[in-house]
Amino acid sequence: MKKTVALGIAMVSEDLLHRLLGALKGSGDQPLMVKEVAAKISTSPNTAGKYVDVAESRGWIRTDYYSTARRVFLTSKGEAELARQAAK
Repeated sequence: MKKTVALGIAMVSEDLLHRLLGALKGSGDQPLMVKEVAAKISTSPNTAGKYVDVAESRGWIRTDYYSTARRVFLTSKGEAELARQAAK
């Protein structure tokens, strides 16, 4: 059963958030662009961008801009969340 959490009006899939974190973990120390995140978690770039916003608000990732593209980095708090999830 997928757990969802309300964020404003929209519902957020915790499963998709953890897949996003896993994709970043799998990239090693290299950041991913939002478009690459979307491809790795099998969703649209718009949806991936929204999930990046949610994960960033939780402190699990950080972002910066490279030209007009947003780069996504996993934080230590995001790694801890992945470890917590794996321990379940």
